[in-house]
Amino acid sequence: MRRPCRLTVLRHATPFALVCVLAGVFVASGVAAQDNTPSQPDGDGEVERLRGLLQRYHRDSRSEAPITTDIEAELISAEPPPSQRELDERLAIPFSGSKVLLRDDELGLLVERVQARLDDPRLEDRRNDAPMIGSVQSRENGSLVGNATFSFSHLGKHQYLARIALRSGRNTLTVSDEQWRVDLADTGATIEHLIILYAPPIEKWELQAVSALALQSSGDSLPAWLTEDAQTAAETPATP
Repeated sequence: MRRPCRLTVLRHATPFALVCVLAGVFVASGVAAQDNTPSQPDGDGEVERLRGLLQRYHRDSRSEAPITTDIEAELISAEPPPSQRELDERLAIPFSGSKVLLRDDELGLLVERVQARLDDPRLEDRRNDAPMIGSVQSRENGSLVGNATFSFSHLGKHQYLARIALRSGRNTLTVSDEQWRVDLADTGATIEHLIILYAPPIEKWELQAVSALALQSSGDSLPAWLTEDAQTAAETPATP
């Protein structure tokens, strides 16, 4: 009878089971360290191998609803909020894939970037049609004032669109095990933002946010995928 592949077993195991496997490996490594006979296996190499399998498990589970731990929340709330000068300096940074919060006049550059991927025949589309789910935690002066989940619309070529309301203060967006922070001026207002997520299977994920007010100043030059999907996303409110 054919034995199941260890990789297949681990990929279908729960995160708790995977943690137990890793814990067992660490214990086995400690026993091996006490026995200096040449026949003992390389415990460190086995740990690294299983750690790699665990990372692959998380990559394959990116479509599941995200979870933000209490420790992560405490670390985020412990950081002092940026000053208005720091916010202005961040917005003044030139457009790039690593810039999270964009100015309204950078919406056109973002649209060009998304459209270029859609038109690139070398980029393969995703095979899995599972929805992409995100969450947002909003904090003002370190206190949690909002916590909601939202869903993305799939644009194609591993790109997704959502439209969510962000509060003033610190907003932490989480998709799978990836996090991005959007700091807004502390005005007490809530502003709708367009969220573009690029989630390729191997490369680093990118998330960019721009105020939905930028749509009004762009005229009729916007593609249909942005106006139609943005309207659909707006009709799907976040779940507290």
